[in-house]
Amino acid sequence: MNEKTLLGISCNGTEIYGKLDKIGVHTNKHPTHGDPLWGWLEGCSKHVCWSNASSSRFTKKDADELANKWNNRRNKMVCPTCEGDGIERCTNPDHGFIQALGFTDMGRLGCPGCGHDEKHRSMGCKCPDCNGTGIIEGAKNTDQRGLDG
Repeated sequence: MNEKTLLGISCNGTEIYGKLDKIGVHTNKHPTHGDPLWGWLEGCSKHVCWSNASSSRFTKKDADELANKWNNRRNKMVCPTCEGDGIERCTNPDHGFIQALGFTDMGRLGCPGCGHDEKHRSMGCKCPDCNGTGIIEGAKNTDQRGLDG
């Protein structure tokens, strides 16, 4: 995610791109009676507004989510445990032993946890480290691959 990544579309149809390091969500402090809540984003490529009007396609909730996504983009890493696919890895210590027994029923059937999967994925099970999302949030380890590649 960088300055060329389209983040969304505002309530008036403006394409939203991040410009500054941080995007702030602001609310109009002087609403008139009966008007829906509205506001704007600061730190984007263009003037971007949000509105809680029933016809709005970009609400305060959307603005908060977009700003949170942009502001936390550097704190997200691809999960090193599942390599980003969100599937739990089998930790059976006997993988080499099972493979060596290829001439027996044990070798023919493979590992009871992952079968013959080359990445030892336990199909149908979520990675416990990222809860199946493939992304670790709040990561501080710069040795891991970020979402930008």
